[in-house]
Amino acid sequence: MLAALAWVPRGAAGAGRGGGAGGGAGPSGPGSGSGSRSGSGSESGSDSEGGGPRLFKGGGDGLGGVVAPELDEYLDGPDSDDSEEANDMLLRESDRLVLACKNDGDYSTLEAVVFEEDVSGASSGNAYVHHEMVLPAFPLAVEWLDFSPEGPSACANLCAVGTTEPVVEVFDADDPAAVEPEISLEGHSDAVLGLAWNAEYRNVLASASADGHVLVWDLGRGGPTARFEDLHADKVQDVAWCSGQPHILLSGGFDQRVTVTDVRSGAALVRCRVGADVECVTWDPSGAHGFLASAEDGSVAYFDGRKVEGAGKKAKPVWRVRAHRKAATGLALAAGVPGLMATCSTDKTVKLWDISGAEPRELVAQNCGAGALFCCGFAPDSPCLLAAGGDTGEITFWDVRQHDQVQSAFGSTLAGPG
Repeated sequence: MLAALAWVPRGAAGAGRGGGAGGGAGPSGPGSGSGSRSGSGSESGSDSEGGGPRLFKGGGDGLGGVVAPELDEYLDGPDSDDSEEANDMLLRESDRLVLACKNDGDYSTLEAVVFEEDVSGASSGNAYVHHEMVLPAFPLAVEWLDFSPEGPSACANLCAVGTTEPVVEVFDADDPAAVEPEISLEGHSDAVLGLAWNAEYRNVLASASADGHVLVWDLGRGGPTARFEDLHADKVQDVAWCSGQPHILLSGGFDQRVTVTDVRSGAALVRCRVGADVECVTWDPSGAHGFLASAEDGSVAYFDGRKVEGAGKKAKPVWRVRAHRKAATGLALAAGVPGLMATCSTDKTVKLWDISGAEPRELVAQNCGAGALFCCGFAPDSPCLLAAGGDTGEITFWDVRQHDQVQSAFGSTLAGPG
């Protein structure tokens, strides 16, 4: 089964590697570490700029005196089969990379899946597994992140993984031979269910756990900088940073509540009742105040953080829709197409919605043939390209522009191929 997925922005994969074509200076990152220091809503801060070992190992003039093939006078040239295999391992700027967390019995992996877009459109592309890493436990969440202690100009291609273990592990997503995580974050006492990287404060990562707590981590220090223990009365399922206000964190839990928190002060700004266990939370990228939550009963609710009632800071949904017959396990909004929403469910369907009006409008419902679905997401730089996965363990890629209903609803706002 495919439990979680995350897109890698185009050009980030392979950055700094000899075999990559992603561009940018070679990224580096911190060494492994676990933190015990915790705060109570302290400010997360900005990028760390301290030292640390290079993330990509190797370098120097050679490996134990081994001569490069092109310099060996006794070799006629590189083996053609080896050259073809090496070429297949190249990560090109045109490739789309998806990180997929999978489980098959006792075997859990993190796969780096390349989706090659065809010139005629995303729907006619090809997907293959570039490399995989074995995970120590059943995966539950994955989040791509670009963090380097060398400062804002440095780049990296990392991913954080949450599992049934109480540890967040951060891997080098470019390294096919990765066995151990680059960073291990210890602070939870139960499974890690949700993760969110802060793109503005690149050293900051938030995690949601079955222990009922939300932790904010400083990746530069390898430890928590804030711990929130009273935002929810049960397991916390998901977290999301507000892109317009990067100190504001959204969380949802099995207490059937969604909470908006200012992590600088630790104050809960808004509390919302959803009516069922929360599956996913996300912000509306078209504004700084709207956010959504999907739930176990198949519903999706939209809230406006400005419409708060009473001293309890409670907000009622602007609208609520029964999106699926079973749990709405996936929720995604296309950043480049305001109002375009996707949901997926254990009822085996993916649905596309127009939420630009006063009420949501269902556009397309499709069974992708992947069984019960657990996750979906739009590509960050191709907002009409959707990925979803579930029981079968396969990723379904979907160019949503192919549907007349989507074209009619969004017209010229739809991005072109590529």
